[in-house]
Amino acid sequence: MKLVPHFRREIRIAWAGLEKVVVSAAEQTARQVEVLRVSFQIHERERLMDAVFKRMGRFLHEFQGKNVDVLTTHPTCQSCFSEFKRLQSELKFIERRRQDLREENVTTKWVEFVESVYKSGMTLDLLVLPFYLKPSSMTLQELSLPQGIFVIAIQRKERFIQPHGGVMLRRGDRLTLLGPPQQILLVLERFAPPR
Repeated sequence: MKLVPHFRREIRIAWAGLEKVVVSAAEQTARQVEVLRVSFQIHERERLMDAVFKRMGRFLHEFQGKNVDVLTTHPTCQSCFSEFKRLQSELKFIERRRQDLREENVTTKWVEFVESVYKSGMTLDLLVLPFYLKPSSMTLQELSLPQGIFVIAIQRKERFIQPHGGVMLRRGDRLTLLGPPQQILLVLERFAPPR
């Protein structure tokens, strides 16, 4: 009876770790969206700077042959210079922001989860149900994994399925196992291809 609370605790640890992984994926997606938004701002500033160059070029073309000192003090020229400087400083700031977002090297929640699993003496491994498996489908409970082995995720092609005893498994499903290393090795050997 003392084993039951221990396994419940391990299951809680596993689910808490998966929650961290989901949060981490959401954070990474939000960071990628922010990088795209900042990249769009950079593109917009570059487009505006190009427009300022064209306006300045038209102005200089119209006043070709005039005194340079008169041109630089002209209100149109002054406006182009100040707008260009403003856009240039904004562009530098936004590019720095994009670089910082790209270089953020935060330890992901998944890495933290895996480290906590290994510190607890457990291990994670992947079991792919072989195509020669008979019968071709069975429930997770019928798979009869050794005590202390937990299936924390089931992936079927691009879909993830929440593991529970009644879920129907098929050949080719990928099961993420959590448990003591020796027990997991036994499971992997049991489903290894025949030699």
